Amino acid sequence: MTNAAISSPPDARAAELAEHFAAWRAENPRGYLRNAASALGVSELELLVATGGSDVQALRTDDIPGLLGDIAAWGELRTMTRNDHAVLEQTGHYENLAFFGPAMGQTVGSIDMRIFARHWVHAYGVVTPGKSAPRCSVQFFDAHGVNIHKVFASDPTAYRNLCGQWAVHNPLPGLPAVEPAIPESPRPDSEVDVAELHRRWDALEDTHDFIGLLRRCAVTRTQALRLAGESRAIPVTAEALQLTLQQTADAAENAMIFVGNRGLVQIYIGQIQRVVATSGWLNILDPKVDLHVRDGSISDAWLVTKPTRHGPVRSLECYGSSGETVLQVFGKRTETDSTPPGMNAIFDSVLQHCRTG
Repeated sequence: MTNAAISSPPDARAAELAEHFAAWRAENPRGYLRNAASALGVSELELLVATGGSDVQALRTDDIPGLLGDIAAWGELRTMTRNDHAVLEQTGHYENLAFFGPAMGQTVGSIDMRIFARHWVHAYGVVTPGKSAPRCSVQFFDAHGVNIHKVFASDPTAYRNLCGQWAVHNPLPGLPAVEPAIPESPRPDSEVDVAELHRRWDALEDTHDFIGLLRRCAVTRTQALRLAGESRAIPVTAEALQLTLQQTADAAENAMIFVGNRGLVQIYIGQIQRVVATSGWLNILDPKVDLHVRDGSISDAWLVTKPTRHGPVRSLECYGSSGETVLQVFGKRTETDSTPPGMNAIFDSVLQHCRTG
């Protein structure tokens, strides 16, 4: 399946990049495009466009709510949201899609997402080989060329129709322009007003207010956890994640698992059945949800307690070596509940076995 009529002619850099990728692929026949991009020192988006040919088609991003609405009309979807360390894949529907202004949106239902649309800078229709038939997907990227979200179509006709409607009909030749990522530099702990951090933390009435706390106190997430004190955040070992997932599965508790990046947080809500450790990964392998967490990716993990007007909410929060969020695990609850007793018992057990220091 191709869309040759609206593909961009390759430039010299794209051709050179495709050549380097071919050499990398020869040595890594089962490697992922994201890993190849990292090895070659380019963004995943640049490598995709350089190597995808006519099976990669630029789509408009001037109306992300409209584009997602048309994707929602496909019915059942397979979605993938990831960061450098964790991948969450789900089968379900974009239900109750709503935007609150042009920049913030959500879906609520079998696939829960919190959408930060200002980061959805690039979109492409992509066709790749599959086991029995080509796989058709729409993929979204941020300004740095980092993949935000993939959604796979089960109906090739619906995919082709959407690409025809949303195609960029006169794309610029060559590779898409991407911006270099500039790492954030947190200010020293000695400059943080720790008493003010504690005061604002203890005054939280909703877990969503935590982002405002970070902003007002000018701290990163891991900095806030490090300075919070053990009544608010307790460090645990990286093994806490596997123990939490396994005990949640064994107890048939309903969990909320958050995996995200700067443009999207996707949330799995429900029970876990199969927790499987394989070479290099910790996995959930269930009929409608797969979670993959790379071994060695968790540098810091914390059992966190945040007050709300309805009672304390606890979570396991895992972070990478640069303070980036790997994933978070909560007990399933409504907006008017605290952490359920069953998940509280699991968190207590994890704390007993995995507390550091």
